[in-house]
Amino acid sequence: MISKEEKDYINKIITKLFRPEASKIVLALLDKGEATEEWIAKETGMKLSLIRKLLYELYEKGYVTFKRERDEKTGWYIYYAKFNIDKFNELLLERIKIIYDKKLKIRLNYEKNNIFFICPRHKRRYRIEEALANNYLCPEEGCGQLLIHFDNSAYIKKLTEKIQLIENILKKIEKI
Repeated sequence: MISKEEKDYINKIITKLFRPEASKIVLALLDKGEATEEWIAKETGMKLSLIRKLLYELYEKGYVTFKRERDEKTGWYIYYAKFNIDKFNELLLERIKIIYDKKLKIRLNYEKNNIFFICPRHKRRYRIEEALANNYLCPEEGCGQLLIHFDNSAYIKKLTEKIQLIENILKKIEKI
């Protein structure tokens, strides 16, 4: 069983990745387990066509799976949708790794390998090459303030801590 905190978290992520209506479907599936499109429509008050569209989008990304059963009376197939919590966790882990590898490490490298100057008025940072090219004067139109050296060691420390935190989380997850 999934806790309320986990449901809230899943709701936020699905809303960001898709849209609020998709999170209504996912929450209904989390409550029921497996459900038909008709049951979801009744439960959420949404149109069946929208539910089918969103279920298909969720299915394409791997967040929803379907099970097919034949109705003994009519001979028609009934499809049951289910939220794929394992795939959800796997995709979140992939996103964390992308942020870790592509953004934080690159940013840390950039901060460590550059010297910065800042305009006291605009608070905009300039690399030493830009500052030198502008005679250490702010290039913003109408400013011309003298650029001062910017100590980015606190920023580097914060980035290093974030990277360490993500590395620890990834190690724990990979042990599971």
